[in-house]
Amino acid sequence: MQDYSCKDDKFKRGPQGCKGPRGKKGPRGCRGPQGIIGPTGVGITGPTGPTGSQGPTGPGTGMTGATGPTGPTGSQGFTGPTGSQGSTGPTGSGATGPTGSEGPTGSTTADDILLQYSSDQSTSSGDFLGQGNSSSNFLRGCLVLPCSATLVKVVFTNKGQFRTDATATVWKKVPGSAAVATTLTVAIPNVGTDAEKECAVGLGNVSVSECDCISVKIDWTGGAMSDGAAAAVLLEIV
Repeated sequence: MQDYSCKDDKFKRGPQGCKGPRGKKGPRGCRGPQGIIGPTGVGITGPTGPTGSQGPTGPGTGMTGATGPTGPTGSQGFTGPTGSQGSTGPTGSGATGPTGSEGPTGSTTADDILLQYSSDQSTSSGDFLGQGNSSSNFLRGCLVLPCSATLVKVVFTNKGQFRTDATATVWKKVPGSAAVATTLTVAIPNVGTDAEKECAVGLGNVSVSECDCISVKIDWTGGAMSDGAAAAVLLEIV
């Protein structure tokens, strides 16, 4: 290769020729070392993001915390219901007290006995009333007395089945003898209001004894009472 540099005046440097075509890209060189980290920039803080969903419960139960201070006393509650009575306590062993003074005399009012008779079937004139039945036989409907007493009242009702000359008479039977009519009787009037023609009351004073049997005989003019009749006899114990 010739040297065309100007080493002497013999050779002068000519004008620069045109730029030749660009040569092919050479192979990539090795990566140089990392440069120094620059200073942190000062940006504006962005908005807070949305709250995430609740995470799963952690394992195990934590330790019990310390007991807090006692709160103030609350107001008094309502009174509860009265409890049931307790059992009777044992009898005391004290000495018997002195005998008390005599009390006042009790009432002398007599005790009463009520005999009730009623028939739930057709009843004819001349029948004796029993308890749910009636019969021309005194013995089928009579009631026995538990003690001596006095017959004082009889009440008789035709149950609204009006009849002419309807009467009720108390009969008694002493043990060992036949039944007989007593003086205790009552008649339902043929006139008046319906209430007056349905029921009547008779008073009397007839002595009877323990084991006597009592029944009520009813009589009237006309046909049978299809719904039966009823009577009640009041006795005072002597």
